[in-house]
Amino acid sequence: MATWEKQNSMLFIDTSETPSAPDWARLRKSTVFDLAFNPEVETLDFIDQQFPSDVLKYYKPSMEQETQLEEGDDLFDYMFALMNALPTGSSAVRPVLFVFPKAAEGADGAFVAWKVDCTVSFANYDAVEKKLSFSLAFAGDVSHGSATFSAGAPTFTAD
Repeated sequence: MATWEKQNSMLFIDTSETPSAPDWARLRKSTVFDLAFNPEVETLDFIDQQFPSDVLKYYKPSMEQETQLEEGDDLFDYMFALMNALPTGSSAVRPVLFVFPKAAEGADGAFVAWKVDCTVSFANYDAVEKKLSFSLAFAGDVSHGSATFSAGAPTFTAD
């Protein structure tokens, strides 16, 4: 039984301006990888039950993230330019690819993957710690599928 290691979970942000031809930049220089599901639960207190019931309504996944201030790193260079523009509204939304270390069913060499639009909001530029911190908040439905790799670049295939 193998234990998943941190380097086996991968996050990519599309740095292209054309969703039909994504240019995935991998997040490499980060010390965090914590995908929060943020479940929204409603508590209902029915008259015919002694105790209230919780109903799971939906999830609102998000991830606090960072990248090291390392010029020449594809993702840092892109995120710095994005931060410098201070985007809002639809200009702050980017396609993101989450690749899990779980082998995909029936696809040889493929891994379970999610593709989803995320709103990117910047939190901190910390020159002392050498980090650019930002948040990725899911901004739409998750496209479930698989990812394969060729020369280190992922290709996403929806289920």
